Amino acid sequence: MVPAGKSKHGLLSALGGCVNKVAPQQNQQLPLLNAVWKQITHIPSTRDYLATAAVWLEYTARHFSTVEVNTLLGDVLKHVGAERTQEQTHYSALLMLVSTALTNSTDPHSLFSMTNFLGLLSVFQRDSVSGGDGVTRGVVEALLTRHPGPITHPALVQHLLTFCGALHDSIK
Repeated sequence: MVPAGKSKHGLLSALGGCVNKVAPQQNQQLPLLNAVWKQITHIPSTRDYLATAAVWLEYTARHFSTVEVNTLLGDVLKHVGAERTQEQTHYSALLMLVSTALTNSTDPHSLFSMTNFLGLLSVFQRDSVSGGDGVTRGVVEALLTRHPGPITHPALVQHLLTFCGALHDSIK
């Protein structure tokens, strides 16, 4: 039951912010994530869902393995995939998720082998990525600094070119 005047996604985001500052005991972390995620998946507004998911992705990336991060990203893709016609509306939020995963992961190298992380990157098309929002630059910086060794995976090269092209096009 949500208190009057408060939204479920607002409360879940606030709780996520708290556990990002001070994590619960190790034996409580997974049960908490499972209980909260069951609630997050039922948030009807995609905008509110993505905002709440971003807070909990930070927590998940910091405290869990790639299995949980990949599962969470898969749910995000399912949620956004249902609204393919409105994807552009959510590009900033999706870029923020990519950036959050890259900057908070305890094992950023493994992100590049996750099907759902690469699937999230594939949402972005050259004509729809904005280079002037600051998030794109953060994603490129994170991709370049957190990727192990040379970038040779064709899909990752394509995504990096897309983001760099958007940054280039935003220079006036």
